[in-house]
Amino acid sequence: MTTRPPDTKRILCVGLAVMDMVFSIPEIPHREGKFFSHRFEQTGGGIAANAAATIVALGGSAALVTRLGIGRLGDQIRDDLAGLGVDVSHAEQVPGQSPISAVIVDQHGERLIVNNTEQSIFEPDFDTGGIDLRHFDGVFADTIWPQAAAPLLSAARDLGLPAVLDYDVFDRPEAYELLTCANHIAFSAPALQRLAGTQDLQKGLAHARTLTSAALSVSDGATGAFVHDDDHVDFVPAFKVKAVDTLAAGDVFQGALTLGLTEGMARSDAMRFAAASAAIKCTRFGGRKGIPSRDEVDAFLAHDGSELHGF
Repeated sequence: MTTRPPDTKRILCVGLAVMDMVFSIPEIPHREGKFFSHRFEQTGGGIAANAAATIVALGGSAALVTRLGIGRLGDQIRDDLAGLGVDVSHAEQVPGQSPISAVIVDQHGERLIVNNTEQSIFEPDFDTGGIDLRHFDGVFADTIWPQAAAPLLSAARDLGLPAVLDYDVFDRPEAYELLTCANHIAFSAPALQRLAGTQDLQKGLAHARTLTSAALSVSDGATGAFVHDDDHVDFVPAFKVKAVDTLAAGDVFQGALTLGLTEGMARSDAMRFAAASAAIKCTRFGGRKGIPSRDEVDAFLAHDGSELHGF
């Protein structure tokens, strides 16, 4: 195993790894027809996988717990992550189709994702016996694989480690149970609105507070994020950049947030660190390929997001 500096934080990421086929066209279609892309990238994706890649790029160490199909696509997803420095020894390959997405990115950087993930690859029983959380400093999980996320988040929480859950829109009833497993839950706006039955994000956080004792946050896209911690709500504004591609921006945000919390940053500072990381990513096309380095994020923050550095 690759050696790492003793102060490098090691984070276990649990959830989805995907291959993204990214097409750039002027506008996202709202009708049937044939459309032509002027730019294309094939790149790894998936919430947990992108979070792991972000953690490594920002100076941390990450291992990924996921399931992929047996075959060339699964091999490629796994090899791409390993090439970035992510520990994929807990990425299992089982019979079935590996997750894959077709992504359309428009001239404003907004994206439309069509994902195919066969839930059958996540159905075989998951055994945590091969994972010793004493070797990790934190856990991050998405909601695609609750059977793995629940015990690992709970164990990290019980050890006093950051246990961060990305609560996005997935039609998995089991995901609801994860709300009691984490000590920080980061909602997407649509997921919180669906959970709380309101479009008002602050009211949504107040509702979520009745379901869990975890610290809560919700991203409001280019506007910023609300953080609900100890019955107090803070707003962390987003950095203003010219967006080229928002694909993976939320995943980068989550990876950076988890690393920041694991490094001992105050929650508001970790959110700002995450917002800067996501902002830089949005200025670059190609999803995961736009993840910034720690030096780039530090320089961006040192100038308070100034465009002097070309972001």
